[in-house]
This record gives sequence, structure tokens and C-alpha cells, in this order.
Amino acid sequence: MDWCKTISMLIVIHCHLPQDMTLPHFYGRYFILSTLFFMSGYLHKIQPDAKTAARKYWKTLIIPYLLMEVVFYPYWLVRAYFTDGLVITDLWESLFRPFLLSLVGIPLNGVMYYMVILIICKVFTDIFLRGKYRLSIAVITSLICIAIAYVVHYQQRIVFTYSIDHFFDNFQFFVMGYFARQWGFFEQEKGKAPRYFAYSMIFLAIGLIVCYFEKPIFLMQRIDYEIVSITGTFFLVNLCRCFYSIPNVVLTFSRGMIILFGIHWMFIGTANMLLPKLFGFPEPMKYTIFSALVFSILIMAVCYFIIIFCQKHFKAILGGR
Repeated sequence: MDWCKTISMLIVIHCHLPQDMTLPHFYGRYFILSTLFFMSGYLHKIQPDAKTAARKYWKTLIIPYLLMEVVFYPYWLVRAYFTDGLVITDLWESLFRPFLLSLVGIPLNGVMYYMVILIICKVFTDIFLRGKYRLSIAVITSLICIAIAYVVHYQQRIVFTYSIDHFFDNFQFFVMGYFARQWGFFEQEKGKAPRYFAYSMIFLAIGLIVCYFEKPIFLMQRIDYEIVSITGTFFLVNLCRCFYSIPNVVLTFSRGMIILFGIHWMFIGTANMLLPKLFGFPEPMKYTIFSALVFSILIMAVCYFIIIFCQKHFKAILGGR
């Protein structure tokens, strides 16, 4: 899963860069978040009791989430001042309100809603998916989440928060990943890389075909979302099963996902604001697929050294990793 996490973050960064909605870009945006939740579910281990769970999640999820909000705050403040006309001397709007919203799962750094959803998924799994009827509970709950997601997204008639809305979108993939590991799916065996690669190409083809023939009817779009999310996840997981060795750089990225998640948005926002002013690029900024890939790799390279620094001097933001 280390390869999966690293490649997933590259896709996340690439998809967050403003581009024309080409088929590869559309496909990546469709499935990558579901893949991240599938991997989180695959790696999840149910905690033996509430005290152990609280201690672990406080250290590995809540503290990194809060620290990343603090790190992101100066960027948010400057951006809000220049783009939204924020009055910095208004301490309620510029300081207290943003951090209070963070505490209730509405982060300053929008992409950190992933951490909020992850906490909810893990706690739910620890409580409800440990008994005799855990599979039945998982299936019923997943179907309920899919139905609620349909209602929530249909003409945007109901809006909770970004975190809650996307929890209903992705809970089933967390559960799917959890049971995939329980049942021994996606184990890696030597000498089967060609088979894994063939599987990945089949799932890739299915996902691209579904995306290409996107339907105008909302119900069909939601069905397409589930199909592309599942096949996209299986495509990436099977592709990464082809890699038997795990270089240190991949391990570093895997352990420092919180840094990649939390900081890449600052790089993108700063570049989108400064590049047109410094080099005369047209506004708003728009990247080609290739330039977005190059810039994504550059962001990950910078984040690599930030992760190394945090591993030595600031482990708390990495959850102690």
C-alpha cells in the first residue's frame, strides 16, 4: 500500500491543479478520493477498547489535523485578506471563528476534510464492525450512505458540511477496503506481476469507457461514480502490486501523507497567484496535463524534504511516525 499511497497523492495534487476537463483529468478526479478511503480501510485495525482507540486516534489523526490547521493558517489569512477582503483586526472572523469551525470538522484547509471523515469511519468501524453481524451492518450502512449521498447531491438541495457530504460518498469504500484485507484480497505474490498488470489495465479500460460515456441523467451519474470509483481503485491497487520493492523515498511519502495533503494546496494557491504576476501567464492559471504532472512532481519533491525535517524535529505532525 505504500506505492498506492504515494501514487494516489501524486494524482491528488495533479487533479487539484486547474486544467481543462480532459478524459484523464476527469477520470482521476472521479476515483482518487475513493481509493484513499479504500486504502485507509485496508490498513485499519479495530482497536480493542475505547481508551486505546482514543489514545491512538488522538496521536495519529487529531493532533496532526490540528497542527496542520495551524500551519495552514498564515496562508489562509493572507489569501482571505487579498481575495475576500477579510478585516484582520476583526478577531472573530480572522482568528476565533476559523479555528472553532476547525474543531467541529470544517477545516481552514479544505482538503483536510479527509482527516475528519477518516476519524468518523474509524470510530464507526471500531464500534459496529466487530461482532457476528458486522458484514450485514457494513452492507446496510453502505447502502444507506449511498442513498443519502444521492439525495444530498441531487440539485444540491441539502448541504451539511463538506466533510459530512463526502462521508456519505466514501464510507462504503473504507468498509470495502477493511473487508478486502480481512478476506485476503490483493495479497502480493512473487512472479504474478504480469497478471496484476493485466488486471489493472482491464479495470482502467472499464473506468475510462464509463467516464467517456457519462450520462446526463443524475441517477446514472451516481451509478457511474460507484463503478468508476471501484474500478479505479482496483486499477491502482493492482498496478502497485507489480512493484515488489519499496524504495525509501516511497516509504517516506507514505509516512508523510499528512504533509502532502496539508501543504500541496498552499503551493498550488501561491503559484496560481504569483505566476501570472511574475511571468505574465494568463489569468486564471491553467495547466496542460504534462505541465501539471511536472509541477505535481516538483511539489512532491519539496514536500519530501519537509517530511524528512518533520521526521527528525516535528514528529507530532506526522502522528509520531
